Amino acid sequence: MGLGFNGFAAIMNTSITIGTDVAHLMLFHPDDLAHRSEDPIAWYGYDFAYRAESRAGRLVAWGTGSDGGFLVRLTTGLLTEAERRSACASWTFPFVVRHGRVLLDNSDALPGAEQMVRPEEVPDLWCTIPNGSYRVTVTPIDRTSEDAGDDPELPDYVVTFDAAEEIGGIPVADTPPELRPYQDWTPRQPVSMETEQRFAWPAAPLPGGGLPVIAVEQGIAALPGLSARFAVGADVAALAFPEDRKADGFEHYLLTARAEPGVLGVVARRSGLSRFPGRLPVLSLHGIGIARITGVAAAPVLDRAEVEAVAKPDMTVGAGEAEAFRDHLAALAENGAGRLAASRFEIERLRAMASAEALTGWALMQFDLPFDDRLALYASTARDRIAGIRARLEGAG
Repeated sequence: MGLGFNGFAAIMNTSITIGTDVAHLMLFHPDDLAHRSEDPIAWYGYDFAYRAESRAGRLVAWGTGSDGGFLVRLTTGLLTEAERRSACASWTFPFVVRHGRVLLDNSDALPGAEQMVRPEEVPDLWCTIPNGSYRVTVTPIDRTSEDAGDDPELPDYVVTFDAAEEIGGIPVADTPPELRPYQDWTPRQPVSMETEQRFAWPAAPLPGGGLPVIAVEQGIAALPGLSARFAVGADVAALAFPEDRKADGFEHYLLTARAEPGVLGVVARRSGLSRFPGRLPVLSLHGIGIARITGVAAAPVLDRAEVEAVAKPDMTVGAGEAEAFRDHLAALAENGAGRLAASRFEIERLRAMASAEALTGWALMQFDLPFDDRLALYASTARDRIAGIRARLEGAG
C-alpha cells in the first residue's frame, strides 16, 4: 500500500465507548485548553467561549440529545458502507492536532474550575493522530434504522479527520451543535448559556409584601442575579427552613441596610441552608429584584416590610457610548485597576457584551461598592450608571 493520509501509510481507526451524563461529547488536548483551568463549569456552553476555542481549532464539541453510553469511531478514512446507509446529517468543525493525540471526553476531564478527573486517569479515551490542521466531521449513525439491522459493530458516531491546508475557512458554530443519532433529526445549535441575561433588569414580578427583613452591612454585595450567604441564628434558620417540616417557611426576604420607608432593598429568594457543628447556620439567598420599602411592621424573629416594585429605568444609550464604556471597563479589569476585579472568563464575557444595561449591570456586580451605593446606581438609568461607575472607578485609585 502506498502512502495514505497525510503521508502516513496506515489509516487511523480507533473505536471508543464512552458515557456522558451531560449529553455532550468533545475532542481536545488538555494542554491546548489550559487557559480555561479556572473557568466555570460547562464554560463550553457560552457562545463567546465556544466560538473562541472552536475558531482556534482547540475544541470540537457536540450534543448527543441524551445521557447514556455511546460508541464513537474516530478515523482518517471514510465511512463504511454500513455506516453510510444509516448516516444522519453531519457537522464539520475546524481542528488542529498539536500533540500527536487527542482526548474524547464527556467534559469530566475538560480543563475548568470543576474538572472531575485528570486526563491521564482515562487512558482508554485517548486517540493517536498525526499533528496537523483538519476538517473534522461528526456523523451520527442511526442504529435504529432499517438498514442498521442488528450490527453490534455499528457506532453511534463516526468522527472523520480530513487534512486541511488551514482552518480559517471552516464555519464555526455559536454553541456545540446537537447531533442526535436519528435520521429524522435536523442538527441545531442550542441557545447559548446566558451572556447578558444575568445582568439585565429582572422581568419577573416580585412577591407580595410582608417580607421578612434581613439587615445587611454596607460591605455585603447583593443585587438581582447575585447570591449572598449569611450566618444566622437558629430562629432565623427555622423561619426559612423549619426543622419539623410542618410548615413551608418563608421563601422570600428583603435585604436592606435600613428598614425604613423609602429605602431600597434587594428582594431575595432562599436557596439553601448549611449547618455546621458548633457554628451558626449559614443561609443562602439569591437576589431576584429590587424594591422600595413603604412600611415596616414588628414581627417575631424578623420584622416584616411592605414594599413596592421599582420601575425599570431607561437603559438606552448610543452604541458608541456603550462600546467606549465596555472598552474602558475591560482595560481597567485586565490591569487590575482600583477596586474592579474580574476573572479572565468574566473579562471575556464583558468583551462579548453590547447593551449598556448588561455592561453596567456587570460592572455593578464586579465593582467593590457599599451596599446602598451599589443599589442606588442599579436603580438609575444606564446613562447615569455609566457616569456614576466611571466617577467611582476614577476615584478608586
